[in-house]
Amino acid sequence: DLEVAQPGVFVLGIAPEDQIERVVAYAANQGRLRFAALAPQSRFGQRMVQAMEAAVARHGGVVVTRAFYNPDGLALDETVRELTQYPVRQADLENQIAELRARGDEVSMAAVARLEGDAGAMAFDVLLIPDSGSRLSQLSAYLGYYDVMSPNVRLLGLASWNDPVLAREQVMQGAWFATAPDNNRSWFGNHFAGAYNTESSRLATLAYDAMALAAALTSSGAGGDFSERAITDWRGFQGVDGLFRFRDDGTPERGLVVMEITAEGLDVATPAPTVFEPPAVSMLMVE
Repeated sequence: DLEVAQPGVFVLGIAPEDQIERVVAYAANQGRLRFAALAPQSRFGQRMVQAMEAAVARHGGVVVTRAFYNPDGLALDETVRELTQYPVRQADLENQIAELRARGDEVSMAAVARLEGDAGAMAFDVLLIPDSGSRLSQLSAYLGYYDVMSPNVRLLGLASWNDPVLAREQVMQGAWFATAPDNNRSWFGNHFAGAYNTESSRLATLAYDAMALAAALTSSGAGGDFSERAITDWRGFQGVDGLFRFRDDGTPERGLVVMEITAEGLDVATPAPTVFEPPAVSMLMVE
């Protein structure tokens, strides 16, 4: 929860806002600039949509529409139907087919054959769904029914989508999500199991990285340097969960990888950065 961060109070976790920033930037770089959101009607859902809106504005896109559904799963069908403007798309498509049929020429009838069975153009080409588990499965079923699927629409999600089981659902194939790189996860898991004779929890790497950060700051000299200047070093730190650094306001920034869900499982769409860019420096005119 980034709301607890403040100068001098640093959040180490992998914030969903950072995940959204990373995956929105990737989608925009792929030429996908018309965004939509389908989120739970909750404080978390509102935060995720706000994070998407801010990220989309930074990367030159536009938020076409947004819809919020009941977290208890009530009326999901109606929410997805409204989001996709299915009745309007169908009416426009039927009018277009009727006009082509009225012409009756060979070219027009060939166009009718292509359009029949189509659901009409979608207003957006990217859809963020900050949810997972059984609710995501329910939503994906309705999305498929209303023709929201790749390649016309790419789904965006959070690190909780890091599950090869999702590849079994056709609607999820082609989806993108950002997560921590797992290059060191097997190393950490093996050492943890060797030390404690049990599998590590997902949060164990954060605890390990916190101690590694403390050790790094201690090694800077007698007594160490735990100043805000040292902790907010723009070069950041390397942990089991990849590269990370802290902003002056206490929020974290992570070097995240973007994954794509395919029929065969999970593929790396773009790797995590290995270094951070230096902060922008204002150039002052000197007379």
